[in-house]
Amino acid sequence: MQFDTLLERTDAGISEIYNKSNRLTQSERVVLLMIDGRADVAALIEKMPSLSMPRVFMAIRRLGELGLISERIMSPTADVPAVEIDDDIRQQFLQQTADDPITIIRAPTEGTEGPTTIPPGQFDKMVRQTTLPMTPAQEQLNALMAAKAQGAAAASTELSPAATQVIDVAKQQETIRTQAARLIAEGDPNVEVVEAKRNERDPLETVGPTTVGAFATTGAIPKPVPPAASRTQSVPVRKKRKPKGTPWYVYAVMLFGVVLIGVAAMQAMR
Repeated sequence: MQFDTLLERTDAGISEIYNKSNRLTQSERVVLLMIDGRADVAALIEKMPSLSMPRVFMAIRRLGELGLISERIMSPTADVPAVEIDDDIRQQFLQQTADDPITIIRAPTEGTEGPTTIPPGQFDKMVRQTTLPMTPAQEQLNALMAAKAQGAAAASTELSPAATQVIDVAKQQETIRTQAARLIAEGDPNVEVVEAKRNERDPLETVGPTTVGAFATTGAIPKPVPPAASRTQSVPVRKKRKPKGTPWYVYAVMLFGVVLIGVAAMQAMR
């Protein structure tokens, strides 16, 4: 097929516009409407910038295989009578319904050629985005954002128990971390840094995955998420050292001596 080839709708093509009996894709329906016996292939491509050139050629080929269009041999095109189609019929023909197939253009592979027609019921499953599980940090952020949004929307409304729990635990953990960092920076002798094994998940990350607004709508505490594999990290641990002083056994000996002196004094008084 050449770019200067003239195409026209056959009687079957005109009937297709009214009946939609061949299960054409939307791009094929657009091409069928644009073919009027006056414009050549190059003009059709120019009139449909939303469709790529390969897609237009594939649509023309399929329409020809179905007998809906044919090549026009005679010329000039100015003498071709125009076929009037009501706008309502055009809109109805172009409207995508649940029964109409959806075509996805894919890269050609060995043994395959042309577009792949997807049944309408399978299209949503193929394009549906998979929701990835949120990280612990995202869970905390979503909970805090939900609580903040709830407070901004209605200041008099109390937070749900789940949101309050997350906020309280987060505040406690932040206070502990701040105090530990301050004591370490000041060189407090009662604080030392040791290598402690801890779970990879933070203690405040005990609430399972949630979404923004979950606390505001249901107020339910999600199920706990099983902890991930543990690892060794440097964690500030506050450890109190015993004050240095006189050993306990010195005091024991002194007490025993006092008792002996007391007993001797009592015997001397008799």
